Amino acid sequence: MLFFTLTVREEDEQSRIHHHHSEQELLQVRSDLDPSRSLSWNTSFNNGLTEVHVEYYQSSNKPLWEHSPILPPWMKNYFVWHRQQRQFLHQHRNQWHTLRYYLVECTERYPNCGGAADRLGPLPFHVQFAAASRRLILYHWTTPAPLESFLLPPRKGVDWRLPSWLHQHFDNELSFPNMRNRRHRKNKNVTVALDLQDLVDSLQDDRLLVRAKIQSHDHGASNFDDMVFWKKASFSHQNDRNVSSFLGPTFQQVFHDLWRVFFTPTPIIASKIHEQMTFLGLYPPGSYIAMHLRVLYGKRPLTDAEIVSWTRNMIHCTLQYLVPVFHQEANFTTQRPTIPTLLFVSDSKQATNEAVKYGEFLRIPLVARSTAMNQNPLHLEKDVRQTVPAQNGSTGFFNVDELYDTFIDIYTLGLSQCVAYQAGGFGRWGSMMSYNSTCFFFLKPAKPEICHRPELDGRAINKGKQTKPDGLPLFLPPFTT
Repeated sequence: MLFFTLTVREEDEQSRIHHHHSEQELLQVRSDLDPSRSLSWNTSFNNGLTEVHVEYYQSSNKPLWEHSPILPPWMKNYFVWHRQQRQFLHQHRNQWHTLRYYLVECTERYPNCGGAADRLGPLPFHVQFAAASRRLILYHWTTPAPLESFLLPPRKGVDWRLPSWLHQHFDNELSFPNMRNRRHRKNKNVTVALDLQDLVDSLQDDRLLVRAKIQSHDHGASNFDDMVFWKKASFSHQNDRNVSSFLGPTFQQVFHDLWRVFFTPTPIIASKIHEQMTFLGLYPPGSYIAMHLRVLYGKRPLTDAEIVSWTRNMIHCTLQYLVPVFHQEANFTTQRPTIPTLLFVSDSKQATNEAVKYGEFLRIPLVARSTAMNQNPLHLEKDVRQTVPAQNGSTGFFNVDELYDTFIDIYTLGLSQCVAYQAGGFGRWGSMMSYNSTCFFFLKPAKPEICHRPELDGRAINKGKQTKPDGLPLFLPPFTT
């Protein structure tokens, strides 16, 4: 596997050194993956957890994280401990107060939680804090709907759900701080963490509950890579090992596998993703390139001409930079290999329609979801709470199923091989979920690179639609209890 960083994303020298330090480890392919399961539709170049091996993971006796050659030992040890604590809680509810908890939440107590990427993108950052502080990580949303409306823990993965009985204890017996300022974000039993310093300060305290609502421009990646929590934590529970024992892959490198250990889409969303993958010809996973263009992000609306220009430039840059890398990793030997399917995702139906029309003009296999061509997808951060709750548990003026598009889009991005993206955290999130998170192109919105229409020379030939083999699941089933 070759690593490519086709980007203007800024990484410091320490991150690059750290990346190369663990590269050899990442190239190790686990021999316990049954190769017979991958003969039918495995064209991915990812050596970690892949949807190709879902059936094998289900039949294995090992927990899901043990199939990952990428997740570091400290993380796997934490997951074992986490499972043990969940079992203890299940058997001894009256002793819930003997454990310490880390609750990553979005509720009505906070004025704004950001979008889906803001809430879910920092996953490795949260896991590092939970492990360093020896706390049981749990997720809890009430706005705009429970997280379990969209995602669930996969069977044999990490169960992050907050049990309703434990939630009642938190609300009834652990009072919420008054939050007037930083000094008042704590009381006898609870710390509310709104930034990195709050978490660092709470690493060694004995309060039962840390409630976190944190947003970061890079999802906490720089803090994770700098091992900030391990450096600050007491190592007494780690047999006094020094921080070097926690060296390992970077935030960007662990995200793909870590996401799959924590989350699987709900059955209804999984079914919709499969429908879109089939209809758009995106099978097998890892066989296509994705683009994400954020149009409705800036302080002013773009003109029609600007939307056309941005859309075409994104397509040009993808053809110029990512298609050659895709073929280099796939070891194509022909001089002019065909262009893989290109998936276009945007928050703007106007941009999506323009992309499809321009793809037809260029005679390239560019596809987009038909619903995205008819209406702009609804963002999680756009919920309106002043209205009467709608059906299905939503706290806004819409129904929960209107938010499914967010998760269908992120999974179709995350099942690609390479991702081109620009403003906002959504595209970056999809890139980290993808089959090769080092194969990306970041188009800076402030000073975007201008890519010119490439000479295609008759190479724009669609590979034809492929389908998932009958009976082979795309996602791991969720926990049922």
